Amino acid sequence: IAINHVDSEISEYLMIIIRFSLKLAQRHLINLLLLSSLYILSAGYQLANADTEEFNKKMRLARNGDESAQFDLGMMYFNGVGVERNYKEALRWFRKPAEKGIINAQIKLGMILDQGEGVPENNREALKWYLAAARRGNAEAQYYVGNMYDHGEGVREDNDLAVEMYLLAAEQGQVDAQTRLGFMFGYGEGVPEDDERAFKWFYRASQQGRSEAITRLAFMYDYGEGVVEDKASAAKWYKESAKTGHIDSQYRLAFMLATGLGTPEDDAEALKWYEKAAAKGDAETQYRLGTKLSDGITLPINNNRASHWFKKAAEKGHEHAQYKLADAYRYELGIQRNNKIAIDWYTKAASQGNVLSQQSLGEMFEQGTGTTKNKVNAYVWYSMAKTQGHAAAEEALDRVKATMSNVEIELAQTKALDCYEANFEQCL
Repeated sequence: IAINHVDSEISEYLMIIIRFSLKLAQRHLINLLLLSSLYILSAGYQLANADTEEFNKKMRLARNGDESAQFDLGMMYFNGVGVERNYKEALRWFRKPAEKGIINAQIKLGMILDQGEGVPENNREALKWYLAAARRGNAEAQYYVGNMYDHGEGVREDNDLAVEMYLLAAEQGQVDAQTRLGFMFGYGEGVPEDDERAFKWFYRASQQGRSEAITRLAFMYDYGEGVVEDKASAAKWYKESAKTGHIDSQYRLAFMLATGLGTPEDDAEALKWYEKAAAKGDAETQYRLGTKLSDGITLPINNNRASHWFKKAAEKGHEHAQYKLADAYRYELGIQRNNKIAIDWYTKAASQGNVLSQQSLGEMFEQGTGTTKNKVNAYVWYSMAKTQGHAAAEEALDRVKATMSNVEIELAQTKALDCYEANFEQCL
């Protein structure tokens, strides 16, 4: 008993020490948080104060005619650094060095006027400043001039001049110009279609990491447009494009990995890219992945994952996914059998004109699967499937009709006509 009493006292003493230690720790943490907040506020104040001092310094120099300071002041007004953002003032300060031939100021002035950022849009004056910089060989300005002639902004549309300016910029490595030339030659936009020249410019732009160019390069290698078909190179570039999140590239790369096209076959890696593409939320991609997982042609069958993706797409209104999901519930394909839910999904798909769902609804109403038997409803859905050419619908319609009374047939035919005229949306 004495030992137990001592143990009890020790335990109580330990609890007192623990509670006291916790209070000290809490106070220490609070103090640390307060100090951190004060430091952050102080640092922010010092930074803001430094920006203000820099702004005042630039203002003094700019007023004395310093062209570099005038440009910097324009940037500070444009970005709201050291002063409240003010595009009108930015425009005023950019104009001063622009008029003295400072190229960066001419381009910035053109951009503000071109885009109408905080000031009235003025494409004609924007073009004037872009041209001033472009004539002195500036690649960025040459691209902007080309873009304005390309789209007829502030000037009459002129594809020849657009290409001329794009070429000047592209030869200097301007990636926007290189990409645009790729599309113009690739699709014959304002110029004769020329896949080889398109490939050349897409390749150059891809070397600078331009995602659109990388995607087009993969496609051109894949299908031999402007270059000899090369599936290995296509797979390489699709992977680069896929890394940027391009859905079609992810899907195509997955297919190539699943089938060993241009790359070693790898089901696990293929599934990874299929799922990355589907995870972006595109219903068609989700449906296609569900199909790949359920048909076993390019991926091992996995009905559980297939039904998961069918459901994702079905919930977005994809009629074929709705039909597949209904089948999964009806035939217990990777999901627990539930014929009532199957009917719901068949109905959603059937109302969009899905003929397989219409036939399936006819069967379920005829057999009383997931619902009570209903010859009239069976007749209606078989009729809709027949109008769309389902091979088994006519025989099924004759079969159910043979068991119906004249009154039932008349009612069913009226309902079928209403359903057909309502484009399958009011069928029961």
